[in-house]
Formats: sequence, structure tokens, C-alpha cells
Amino acid sequence: MKRSLLKIQVLGTLAAVFRSVLPLAVLAACGSSAPGAPDDDAAGPSPDSAVPPDAGTCGLRAGQRGYTTHTATVAGLDRRYHVYLPEGVSATTPIPLVMVFHGYTMSGDLMHDITDYTDLADAEGIALAFPDGQGGADSLGAPWNVGSNVCPTFAGIPPNATGDDFALLDHIKADLAEDQCLDPEHQYATGFSMGGYFSHHIGCMRSDFRAVAPASGGTHDLDNCTNDRRPIIIFHGS
Repeated sequence: MKRSLLKIQVLGTLAAVFRSVLPLAVLAACGSSAPGAPDDDAAGPSPDSAVPPDAGTCGLRAGQRGYTTHTATVAGLDRRYHVYLPEGVSATTPIPLVMVFHGYTMSGDLMHDITDYTDLADAEGIALAFPDGQGGADSLGAPWNVGSNVCPTFAGIPPNATGDDFALLDHIKADLAEDQCLDPEHQYATGFSMGGYFSHHIGCMRSDFRAVAPASGGTHDLDNCTNDRRPIIIFHGS
């Protein structure tokens, strides 16, 4: 029953991102002075992320379709992540990317299994990435470096990993681009629980992500965000 409720909640989050144009107001976080609702210019991608990809330098590695598992050493840590690339899409056609981050004691594989996002990816032509946290799959260690000044949970300050997860994002995007050209104007992050904390952190700090959609994860003091404004939708409750 718990697994089914989690699946419904997480599925609804990303479906809302995919199927809307993302004209979403930026929501206030704890202890912060929230910026106003973004206008079209403010909500758009930053200039450094809007450069079209060179089709001659991406999508050249043949045969990587469907669900695959990748490992790499990134910023001194052994990391694992899972990638899904839809069939029937030209490797040199830039497509959107969504990164999906798991919660505490979960895994990228589990997020793949419980969300059925691959069906949506096939229908919409979207690349997906399901990384494992720093402690690995199903670990009791803190999965993500979620930044500072985060809102506490009912149990206190959440666990926070110390490694460089932003370096992992860069590695995944570069690795994916070998197999599939990516649309730099349409890259998103979503996550559940601690993955929600991390996706919110991405929205605060990463100008290359168009919007974020945390589910059942905490927020940050928006005054510390380097992104002035970014579309975000946050789901809490049942």
C-alpha cells in the first residue's frame, strides 16, 4: 500500500511538469523573502544554457537505447546512474532531459520501477536519468548534498552528504550527450523526499535547469539562491 501511494504521488509530480508549459510561480521557502512570480523573460533559460547543441558533436555513440546502467568515478566518488533513452528518436535530434532523484534508503532503480516515467518518455520523446545517491543504492547514508540552510523535517535537520553531486549532474549530461543530443532549454529535475531536497537545491543553484518539481521534500532559504527566479512546483501531503 505504501509503495502504491508513493508511486501515485511521484508520478503526479513529473506528469505535471511534462504536461504543462511550466508558467509556475516561485514558491516561498522557510525563513525567506520570496521573489515574485516570474514573467516570461525571468522564467526562461539563462543565456549560458540557451546555446543550441552542435549536432556534429553529440549523439554519435551508437546503440544506447532503452534502459542502461552506467558507472563512473566523479569528484573522487564511485557513482552509478541509470539512463533511459526512448526508441524511435534520432540520436542527433535534441530532446528534453529529466533527472529523477530518489529518497533516503531508496535507489535510482526503484525510482525507475515505481514511476513508469519511461512510458511518458516514450510518448513525449524525453531522456531520463535516475542516479543513485552518494552512499549507493538502498544506503542508510545521506544520498545527496542538498546545500545549507534547508528547512528541517519533523525529525530535525535532514542528513546531508558532502560530495559534489553537481559534478555528477555535469558528468551525466556529458555522457548522455554521447548517445543523444539534449535540448539545453528543456532540462528539468524532480525527486522524492531527500531527492526533493536535492532537486530544490538544483533549482536554487543551477542555471542550466529550466524548472524543478520536488515531491515530499524540503525547501531552502531562497535568499541564498544564485538563481534569481526559476519555475518550481512543490508537492506535499497525500
